[in-house]
Amino acid sequence: MFHRPVQAPDRHFSRSTLYVKIDWSKLSSVVYAFMDRITDWYIGPGSNLASDWHNAFSVMAIDCLLIDMLAQFEKGAAESSASMYVDFVKRKLPEFAPNLPAPIRRPTRPDLVTGADVLYSGFRCGIVHEAHIPPYAAINPEPGIVRYVAAGHAVYADGTDCSSVFVDPIRLFRKLEGVYESYIAQLLDPDPSNENLRLMFKRKFTSNYGIDVSGAV
Repeated sequence: MFHRPVQAPDRHFSRSTLYVKIDWSKLSSVVYAFMDRITDWYIGPGSNLASDWHNAFSVMAIDCLLIDMLAQFEKGAAESSASMYVDFVKRKLPEFAPNLPAPIRRPTRPDLVTGADVLYSGFRCGIVHEAHIPPYAAINPEPGIVRYVAAGHAVYADGTDCSSVFVDPIRLFRKLEGVYESYIAQLLDPDPSNENLRLMFKRKFTSNYGIDVSGAV
């Protein structure tokens, strides 16, 4: 925690929540404030955009960011990592766990072997770092969340077939809404089995937002 916010009386933590109205010593108060912020940043905009398929690329960007946020909070990590992202996807979005028809080769980086690898490197990193997705990644209305294609959509420079991954961002967003709601429910559930999840949440929240909630109960 390097920076800390000045909690001025009129400063908003989210659109509808003032910093001074949050009881930082009470975990449920912190979680509800967190929910307000995440709704403002991801869930609300994603829901609005998802009502029109023409917004699918923007929904895909929100999907990728939402996964990144959830993966980091689950592990209490200060920042993102490829291994953490891919592990989270394989566990929470098992549709992306299977291997591709054939690994996707890349000139200077390791092959992409699973759908989760492509969701991270092709979609997440493509959008965040390069403002586009590569030819082996595709956004398309699908009967399910994801579909793997062996040939016919992308090729290597020598003309040989390259595996491709088709993702429906709208269906993925709806699945992620459920993953997010389940995460919040676990944070608020006092069952001792959720204690480590709450500990990681408090660690990440303190690191990111500059307010020490490690003692919140």
